[in-house]
Amino acid sequence: MSSAISTVEQAEQRFVFHDLSWSQYESILAALGNRRLRHTYVRGTLEIMSPSRHHDWVRSLLAAMVGVLCRELSLPRLSVGSTSFQDANWDHGFEADEGFYVGRESVVRGREWDRFDADRNSPPDLFIEVDIASSSDQRLDIYRRMRVAEVWRYRHERVRIYVLDESGKFDESDRSRLFPFLTSAALSDVLASRHESDDTQIERDFERWVREHLPGDRLD
Repeated sequence: MSSAISTVEQAEQRFVFHDLSWSQYESILAALGNRRLRHTYVRGTLEIMSPSRHHDWVRSLLAAMVGVLCRELSLPRLSVGSTSFQDANWDHGFEADEGFYVGRESVVRGREWDRFDADRNSPPDLFIEVDIASSSDQRLDIYRRMRVAEVWRYRHERVRIYVLDESGKFDESDRSRLFPFLTSAALSDVLASRHESDDTQIERDFERWVREHLPGDRLD
């Protein structure tokens, strides 16, 4: 096992360990317990990150937008929060910033699990990634393997939307596939307003925007 390498950006701490076996990875996770950390493990390399307030602020606002969208469209949703996703066969594992089942919440309704089992559970429809001190490039590759339909990625004050195409690759899109009237520019604009408004007002403003842009066949 190599020594840890850490960097700090905006009070966010990042530690990287190399040359870990799967059993060592699981032992480290067990030792960490339920601490407020995010991790990504890919083929022997483990990254552990302690989210900053800025990171959690952006994550919570994007998650709130998903809530507004599903409420206005009467779509069922289920948050998977920071569930641990692990697959020894693919030699990867991670805790997402935020994830949702959208429109098919009945797939997992009533199931209680702390770890995602690829053999028993279908993947969430949407993941949110916030890149501040670290990159989610490796997670995007994991999401591609899992065949996740859509990813919202915040980086450098912009939200980018990635949708899975028929060949199983992610394409950057200016529009959401889950919410076709929603653009990446609209998401970025809403987040930009956070420095001048409070969270409640941001949600109200976004709710107003959604109602103004809803398609004619709105679900009630």
